[in-house]
Amino acid sequence: MFKGIEFDKEEESELRLHVLAENLKNIRDHFDLSQENLAEVTHVSVNEIGKIECEKVKPGFTVLVSLAKALGLGIHTLLTPDLDVSKLNPP
Repeated sequence: MFKGIEFDKEEESELRLHVLAENLKNIRDHFDLSQENLAEVTHVSVNEIGKIECEKVKPGFTVLVSLAKALGLGIHTLLTPDLDVSKLNPP
């Protein structure tokens, strides 16, 4: 079906991590949440949230679910490129 099209899984993974990092920070800022506030409600450490935002760690599915749920969003929103956070409402 996709004959002749090559996908670079590593590049795609790095792009997703970049999008997630940027969105998470922008959403937190828009919702006026500190990393500490988000850590309290997600039970994800402040250290890990910081590492996600700095693109130093790729979060697992459970962490993504916790972050999305705490922010009142779907995982797909956290991974949306060029997300306009001004259209999002805090939980």
